[in-house]
Amino acid sequence: MRVRSIKASEIDMFASIASTNPSGDCQKNLLKLWQDGLSRPEWCFVLEDSDECVGRIVYWVFPNAPWDIKMMGLELPWGQAGFLDLGKQLMNQSIEMMRDYGAKHLECRIYSDYTEDVSERLRLFDSLDVPLVQQKVGLLLEKEASRAGDNRLEYLSLAEVSEDEFILAIERVMEGTLDRDDSLSISERGVLEVAKRMFLSLKDIDYDRSRWLLAYYNREIVGLVVPQVFNHTEGAINFIGILPKHRGKGYVLDVLAKGLEVLFAEGLKTVLADVDTENIPMLHALEQMGFKRDYGLWVYQKNL
Repeated sequence: MRVRSIKASEIDMFASIASTNPSGDCQKNLLKLWQDGLSRPEWCFVLEDSDECVGRIVYWVFPNAPWDIKMMGLELPWGQAGFLDLGKQLMNQSIEMMRDYGAKHLECRIYSDYTEDVSERLRLFDSLDVPLVQQKVGLLLEKEASRAGDNRLEYLSLAEVSEDEFILAIERVMEGTLDRDDSLSISERGVLEVAKRMFLSLKDIDYDRSRWLLAYYNREIVGLVVPQVFNHTEGAINFIGILPKHRGKGYVLDVLAKGLEVLFAEGLKTVLADVDTENIPMLHALEQMGFKRDYGLWVYQKNL
């Protein structure tokens, strides 16, 4: 039994390994990652038993954080005898190989709506030396269910302010965060460094400066929102926050409504959001605006 990376010519074989999803989807997604420079064949690993491949995994990165690897496409013979040992071998050996490529941090996400084998995936990660840092709930809003907000705030887009001003705003709204991942990162690196990294990670997703908004009341900044477009039908509220001194005044509903207005003006039909299960105020705000709970999300992370 050995773990090895693949060649580009093996993409058909790779896509078909132990998968419960259509192999064509895997091929399409993988080719897109390679073309965009977010992954490459040598970051795609298989677990090989003689001439048969019994497991697979893909690692990818955002351009602005090439040291911070993400996991996707993990497939094993879930539920069969020995799948835990196979998973440990595939994960541990592939992580060591990625460390040789310069990886310094690993993030793995498990979605409850991904497959029917979510319980086996959670069992595997609970047996690995990769801590669970956060549990989140994913929410979904259809356009026709959205609700309007108040018009008492004024906004400046990132096209009208500097990147440094926007990063400072991110730093300020992160104070007292209820997001466990952000809180852990702040304790390790400091809030300014985390704000800078947050800005860069958001920039990698959708950097339309006209949609990144700072919110003001009587010319004083109260919060911000970053609505982002994924494709012609879907987008997300990927970051939102209110300064500590302005919390409890309902501004989060105003800022959230503005973010939704921006996204629906782009012709989108669906908006996503995910929130730490301990961030009860934000969960309530999203549900008040019409979002419905849709899936669970477990986030595992490790410094390499």
